[in-house]
Amino acid sequence: MCEDKRVIVGLGCDLVCIGRVKKLLQRHGERFICRLFVGEERTRVRTLSLERASAFLAARVAAKEAAVKALGTGFSQGISWQDVEVRSLAESSAPVIGFSGKAQERFLRCATHAYVSLSHEKEHAVAVVVLEKRETG
Repeated sequence: MCEDKRVIVGLGCDLVCIGRVKKLLQRHGERFICRLFVGEERTRVRTLSLERASAFLAARVAAKEAAVKALGTGFSQGISWQDVEVRSLAESSAPVIGFSGKAQERFLRCATHAYVSLSHEKEHAVAVVVLEKRETG
């Protein structure tokens, strides 16, 4: 009988002030969005009001920070903001985290699954990322 062995290989958490992100959006607008975000993140934020966009992006900044903490690299070793993306599952809108570039290389060396949880309230957004390695044996 085969059993799945699951091991947590990385954990990251980050808290971001929504007001700080709002100021960056007001000051730098599209330049800020294009520097930190990719794909679905860019597409979705452009449909939101400033208030909702600020909370949306703050949660994703927190997720990106949490993800590179879970990888154990931070934004170093060639890993950039655009190498981590938070998407939504079509059927449930649940957030999922994906990696590309150097972040994906690092992820594939140490983990098989990534989980993300996002939350925000009036002033802050928080994210937790867990990296797991599953082995059958």
